[in-house]
Amino acid sequence: MSKTTFVKDYKKYYDEVIEYSVAVHRKFASHNMFLFFLYGLGLYVIDIENKMLSCAMCFAISAISFIVFIISTRNILKRKRLCTVIYNTYLFLFLLLLTLLYYWHPSHVAYTVLICSIITTAMTNMVPLYYISILLAVFILDNILHFWMGEIGNIIDIVGYVLNDLLIVAFSIGINVLFSDMKIREFKQKHFLQNESYHDPLTNIFNRRYVERYVDLNFDGTDEWAMFLLDIDNFKLANDSLGHEYGDALLCRISDILRKSFRKTDCVARIGGDEFIILMPKVEDKSIVVEKAKEILKNFPFELEDSKGYQTITISVSIGIAFTKLGENTTYEEMYHKADRYMYKAKNKGKGLAVMEAVDGKREQVIIG
Repeated sequence: MSKTTFVKDYKKYYDEVIEYSVAVHRKFASHNMFLFFLYGLGLYVIDIENKMLSCAMCFAISAISFIVFIISTRNILKRKRLCTVIYNTYLFLFLLLLTLLYYWHPSHVAYTVLICSIITTAMTNMVPLYYISILLAVFILDNILHFWMGEIGNIIDIVGYVLNDLLIVAFSIGINVLFSDMKIREFKQKHFLQNESYHDPLTNIFNRRYVERYVDLNFDGTDEWAMFLLDIDNFKLANDSLGHEYGDALLCRISDILRKSFRKTDCVARIGGDEFIILMPKVEDKSIVVEKAKEILKNFPFELEDSKGYQTITISVSIGIAFTKLGENTTYEEMYHKADRYMYKAKNKGKGLAVMEAVDGKREQVIIG
């Protein structure tokens, strides 16, 4: 995977990367927290050189891991940049302390722990560009310590030691790149399946299934919401008289109008043959809803005619708009039925209109584009 491609994918699936990082570092930190605490206790009861320094390194790793574990259990997903900084800093400190532990407690056990930990970290960081920087920093530190604290030896020993470190670094980076690529492919597949599951295949806007999920995740009664229920006037006539190709093109055209009229945070969906729903959370001013209705209606009416010009059908939309109110435990179903009732009133009043509850709540308000 090229650098440009990975950076592009990383930004596209940023939320998934952060979600994965939080989960994996929570487990990684909890493992290190117990492992190095027990390892430090074990070193304390045996007679080794630099025992206190070695124990201090183990307990420091355990303490840092504990802090990261606690942070990971808190709701920090909203601060995504902070997540990236915390986990990259943790990996660097973790490998730094392990490298220092190896030099203060040189043994086959310490060396094995260091190598195994480096390889394990390859599957905790999904950003090879960051991971490479961390490993290179540790690699440089390791070589400085080796040639400063030990005997330099001849050129063959120097080259051998450097190549040994480079082999470990290259192996870990290779695992990290392959693993990151695999996770990105997993995220792509997940998005593809969600897109297939939650999107209407004809218009590519959301479907009824996504509306239900959107409501479950966001509709908690703490904010005022607006619901638009929209039906295409004369759609059946156009579909039956002009053909399904005209009907499909009409649905796509109206879907584009609705998609462009609302915020990205709003839910625009097709929930039936010619029925659309729009959910607007956090509506603090009903005049915004009125303007949205007018923005939609100004695109209508327009005429459809067959290819030979023999038949012309006028197309408009009827809209019903309902609101929730703070302090009232209004359900989604109640809101839908109210919007549906207003939509049919719009049809009965002549079509091509929007009907909503007035600002004072005492009467209906008719909106004309």
